[in-house]
Amino acid sequence: MQPGQAGPSGQAHPNGYPPQVVDGKQYGFDGVGWQQQQPFAQQPQQQFAQQPPYGYAQYQQPPQAAPYPPQGGYGPQLQSPPEAAAAMPPSGRTSSANLGGSYVVNVDPDTATSMQFAEVAVRNGFVRKVFGIVAIQLLITVGFACVCLFVPEVKLYVRTNRWPFWTAWGLAIGLMLVLACVEKARRVYPMNMLLLAAFTVAQAFLVGMITAFYNIEAVLLAFLVTAVAVVCITIFAINTKIDVTRWGTLLLVAFVAFIVLLLVGMFWVNRILYLVIAGFACLLFSAYLLYDIQLVMGGRYYSISPDEYVFAALNIYLDIVNLFLWILTIIGLAGGNNN
Repeated sequence: MQPGQAGPSGQAHPNGYPPQVVDGKQYGFDGVGWQQQQPFAQQPQQQFAQQPPYGYAQYQQPPQAAPYPPQGGYGPQLQSPPEAAAAMPPSGRTSSANLGGSYVVNVDPDTATSMQFAEVAVRNGFVRKVFGIVAIQLLITVGFACVCLFVPEVKLYVRTNRWPFWTAWGLAIGLMLVLACVEKARRVYPMNMLLLAAFTVAQAFLVGMITAFYNIEAVLLAFLVTAVAVVCITIFAINTKIDVTRWGTLLLVAFVAFIVLLLVGMFWVNRILYLVIAGFACLLFSAYLLYDIQLVMGGRYYSISPDEYVFAALNIYLDIVNLFLWILTIIGLAGGNNN
């Protein structure tokens, strides 16, 4: 290539010779000889901020708040030591000791034991109260039954007049629904005890009028069988490892089937059917008595609150009364009633 001749890029070089690259190094001719040229440092390109369109203001990012602001009354949370971190409850569970920070407070064994004893004492007091109320209810019921059974004038009156029966039945059903459905009615003292007393009197009078249609031997036999059954069921409920409190759904289905049988018996008068219904009812209310006793005793999958002593007494009392009446029905259907 001659001096001043254009190189491959189409431009003429000032010294006549284009730069040559030998072994990765660039050489240029300065008019005297070939000299190694230093490569030019690449100038960084200046970055220009993008301007917003005309008429729009640039959005200002709000200041970022702390992800977890400190709670009032608490200082910075402390990191738990390794032994405390190992004692943390698993994910999904809450410990009453680690609500204020990531640490665990060990409860004194004496304090934990005292809390357990206090809970047991509350449950034992609840059990005594419930069974004490049930005992008083049963005594009132036995008293009314004895009056209707052993006083000839009263026995004759209740057997020849229907309005006392239906009046007592309506009062018993109404008061039972109030105690079962209205929480305030069964929890607020003394209203709960007054309502329970009124229900007990109505139910006791109802039982007394039913016993007036049976002879004394049949009633005493039904009373004896019921007493033995209640004692056996209570002992079994306390000592068995079977958790009957899980049978709530099964008992409900059985109760619905019992209602259906009663409706069938209203339209199909048959002695054998009545015996089947009475036998099924005895099994059903025995199971309900077992269920309700375990709810009261506690220590099972389900248990009733100590505040519901009126409701618990109502359930157990109804179980025993219904068991007695259906045993009396079986005795009467079997020929043990001469009236």
